[in-house]
Amino acid sequence: MNQSSNLLLVLIHNLALLLAVAVVFDVTIRRWKTDNSWLAQIFLGLALGGIAIALILTPWKLTPGVIFDARYTLMGLAGLFFGWRPTVVAMLIACAFRLHLGGTGAVLGSCSTCTSGIIGIAWRYFRKAPLEDISWKELYLLGIAVYVVMQSLTFFLPWEIALRVFKEVSGPMLIIHPLVTTLLGTLLVNRLRREVLTAKISEDEAKFHIVADNTYDWEYWLAPDGCFIYCSPSCERISGHTREEFLQDSTLLHQIICPEDYALLKTRGCDKVCDDKCEIECRIVRPDGILRWISHVHTPIHDSQGLFLGIRCSNRDITDRKQAEETIRQERKFTDAVMDSIPGLLYLYDDQGHLVRWNKKHEEITGYTREELSQMHLLDWYKDDPVSIEKITKALEQVQITGSGESEADLLVKNGSKIPFFFTAVLLEIDGRKYFTGIGINIADRKKAEEDLRKSRRFLADLIEHSGTLIFVKNREGRYELVNSQWEVVTHLRRSEVIGKSDEELFPGETGQRFRRTDEKVMSSGAMLEIEETLEDTTQGTRFFISIKFPLRDENGVVTGICGMTTEITDRKHAEEERERLQDQLLQAQKMDSVGRLAGGVAHDFNNMLGVILGHTEMALEEVDPSNPLHGDLLEIQKAALRSSSLTRQLLAFARKQTVIPKILDLNEIVSGMTKMLQRLIGEDITLVWIPGENLWSVKVDPSQVDQVLANLCVNARDAIDAPGNITIELRNAVLDDEYCANNANALPGEYVELEVTDTGHGMSRDIIDHVFEPFFTTKGVGQGTGLGLATVYGVVQQNHGTINVYSEPGRGTSFKIYLPRYAENLVQTPPEGAEQDEVSAGHHETILVVEDEPALLHMSRAMLERLGYRVLAANSPSEALFLADKHAGEIHLLMTDVVMPEMNGRELVQRILTRYPNLKHLFMSGYTANVIAQHGVLDAGVHFIQKPFSRKMLAEKVREALEEGGVKR
Repeated sequence: MNQSSNLLLVLIHNLALLLAVAVVFDVTIRRWKTDNSWLAQIFLGLALGGIAIALILTPWKLTPGVIFDARYTLMGLAGLFFGWRPTVVAMLIACAFRLHLGGTGAVLGSCSTCTSGIIGIAWRYFRKAPLEDISWKELYLLGIAVYVVMQSLTFFLPWEIALRVFKEVSGPMLIIHPLVTTLLGTLLVNRLRREVLTAKISEDEAKFHIVADNTYDWEYWLAPDGCFIYCSPSCERISGHTREEFLQDSTLLHQIICPEDYALLKTRGCDKVCDDKCEIECRIVRPDGILRWISHVHTPIHDSQGLFLGIRCSNRDITDRKQAEETIRQERKFTDAVMDSIPGLLYLYDDQGHLVRWNKKHEEITGYTREELSQMHLLDWYKDDPVSIEKITKALEQVQITGSGESEADLLVKNGSKIPFFFTAVLLEIDGRKYFTGIGINIADRKKAEEDLRKSRRFLADLIEHSGTLIFVKNREGRYELVNSQWEVVTHLRRSEVIGKSDEELFPGETGQRFRRTDEKVMSSGAMLEIEETLEDTTQGTRFFISIKFPLRDENGVVTGICGMTTEITDRKHAEEERERLQDQLLQAQKMDSVGRLAGGVAHDFNNMLGVILGHTEMALEEVDPSNPLHGDLLEIQKAALRSSSLTRQLLAFARKQTVIPKILDLNEIVSGMTKMLQRLIGEDITLVWIPGENLWSVKVDPSQVDQVLANLCVNARDAIDAPGNITIELRNAVLDDEYCANNANALPGEYVELEVTDTGHGMSRDIIDHVFEPFFTTKGVGQGTGLGLATVYGVVQQNHGTINVYSEPGRGTSFKIYLPRYAENLVQTPPEGAEQDEVSAGHHETILVVEDEPALLHMSRAMLERLGYRVLAANSPSEALFLADKHAGEIHLLMTDVVMPEMNGRELVQRILTRYPNLKHLFMSGYTANVIAQHGVLDAGVHFIQKPFSRKMLAEKVREALEEGGVKR
């Protein structure tokens, strides 16, 4: 019993050594198992052989040379778990060492060692299931098999030793060897399972890396502390940063998120490692500044026990989707804009007749809100209107059959009124469901237009029928298809006799052929033709017509006939000669008016210069002694200037720009008073015959203008008479009727006083009469006339709203007839003019503000007034005048101003200065009439005016007259 116990303890000790060495082996040699090279397997066999030597060195000895240890278990398990190469190396080492130790059992022990290894190798290669699936039962069975073989070999020992082994060793070995094989095998199985699991984990991790590294999305894992555990390479494509940058800096993700999106991220809790899942879309900024949209999914990860392991985040680049959404949004916006821009109703109804989609015009036209429209059914628009419902129903049936349809119906809007609409509908199928869509167009205007068209057609038919113009239509063959009633009146042919016949049949001979030729010309050219045609009438003779013919075309533009409108112009033809004559008169009047405007402009500027010449000449004459030869020269200058002034007055009279002061006159008295002067003017060898008028009407004229007219006419008549001869002046009342005015372009019907001046001179031809009133036109020799006499007469007559005619024939004298309008009011006798004063009215140191835009004339006027005893404030412009008026401390007694100036006219200047000096007197000066102070050259009532050029004496009188009117005489 002690021997067995000792054997058992030694075997346990040996097997414990095996287990310990196996653990060390598992820790130090495990990496070789992953390497299947020959060298690695040899090293593994050497290690196993080393373990076998360690076991042999601590055996249980039965007798010298016969030992027992755990190397058999080692070799069996080595063959099973490590394969034949390492096991063979281990067997060779173990056998060599055992043979080296020698003894009775050396050979048998080596054989047992090899047999154990062979059993393990055979077991490995003949089993079907993987080694990691070996159960403890199979390991125990392997231990039994090795034990049986080993015990069988003991019988090769000497018999007495074999019996002893059987008696003393078999029992403990049967207990210990299978058990140790099971324990050590289980250890190796667990190791193998661990390796398989590790390999599977490595394989799974490799697969994960393959999948994760190649995923299109950007994947990363965060540990519970927020550090990156993993980051997929897609991060660089999406964010522009490498995975190494994210693994090194966990805050980089938050740095690249747009600030406004990061605020939302924080609100949702996606900015930190937490145990809540969140999803958000945000923008990140790449290093190149490009914005990218990502869809961020933040998912917490837990193990099977619920332990929080970290965060798995998935970032998908949705930039393209966002851009597509923006494109869709823009397209939707565009589509909505297009829909809303459609002037009619755009609608989409489902197969149940419910309104699904519509444009804004639905709301604007019908008055319903969006919420109300969403509840609308198709037939709701036609309540209590069976006619419209029937139309719509039939249209929808047509849509179901043909795929499209249209109808007209009255749409009932919210305010209760009905609007006529034209509807179209098209059948659609969307996701297997039928819809119909279309457009509704408001045809109220069209309906009204159709009614208007019907009215227009009726009106046109009435217009054609009752037109005073002949209207007709012919086909291409020239046969009449339409004529109006006027055609019957003019041609004396009834309509039934005309329709279907040609012109050759209705008007035989040249007339019908001529009508046909013009028709063919219109149809061949395709253009409108206006032509004059004639028709011989047995009762009225030749009748003249103007015809407008134009081609009629069908819808393809092919000429199908002609239409004509003919107007009789027989009366117009007869009036053409008369019209031409009157046209000549009108052109002559227009020419005279144009020349008058030119003459007036020249006279205005010339008057300013003459004023300067006359003024300075007059002042120079006062300074030069009459005995001085220079005095005579100055007088000649003065005479020449006065003659020039007379010429400008005549030009102004012709241009109707001279300023006049009309008075109510009896021309008998005026002409009678001038006869002596006129007789002296024409000479003693010409007889002046004066014939006053009976019960002569009054006229309103400036007396000086009457003097001008008579003087010019008598001088012109004198020059035309080869003495002796007669000049007759005759006055009479006259009434001009419409017939007279029709033949005289400038005449108006009414009552006139006629002044006729007739001479017995050599007369004039028609060519001369046409130019006789033009300024500077003369038939006299050089130096014998200015050519302004009759032009002055013409201007005076026009200015007084009269008319003048001349009648003359060569060798038979000339007669000028002037018609001045009758003054209808009671005659007021004009007081006789006082005797002209020789003395110059001097001033009493009154202050006069003189305004003149011509510097030379301003200087001259100032000098003349100062010599007359006045204080003068001189201004070259209205603005300067206003400045002097405001600056002057004392009183200003008179404003003497030009009428036409830059900045403002004279009347406006007076109104401005009167606000400061309410009692200010004013005197206007000008070289010609301006409408500012006169209408048509007639001076306004109460206006003081001095005509340029003026003398010092005239200036003194006008200034005193203006100062003393309504005031206190000094």
